[in-house]
Amino acid sequence: MGKRCRRGFILADFLLSLSVLMILMPVTLLAVRTVSASLRFDEEVQDEIALAQMRRIILLSYDAEPSGGDLRITYQGDDMRFTFLNKRVILQPGTQIFISQIDSASFHNEGGILYLRYERKGKIYDKVIGHQ
Repeated sequence: MGKRCRRGFILADFLLSLSVLMILMPVTLLAVRTVSASLRFDEEVQDEIALAQMRRIILLSYDAEPSGGDLRITYQGDDMRFTFLNKRVILQPGTQIFISQIDSASFHNEGGILYLRYERKGKIYDKVIGHQ
């Protein structure tokens, strides 16, 4: 009695493989979507972290004065300023970046309260950053 040599897949093997693939595909796509959504850059959370850092610097500084859209401060004995440059709010001298990927930014004083107003993707944010 001779043994038959089996080459390749038969139809039943192909259908079984296809059904396993059809079952696993939705689960895999759902997992990929969930992970990619959680890895997405959350701009508002990053902004709040940056604003907390700005508030700390302003709290430790004196002579905070909005001037021409910038905020001039004296920090650790040095004259510095927060300014909007290249779609970012930075602290100069130097280039310490605080808030990025914004369309505009300005500092203003209303009743002794310092505000940072910035725009990103058509939405305007008005955040308290300190007092005078």
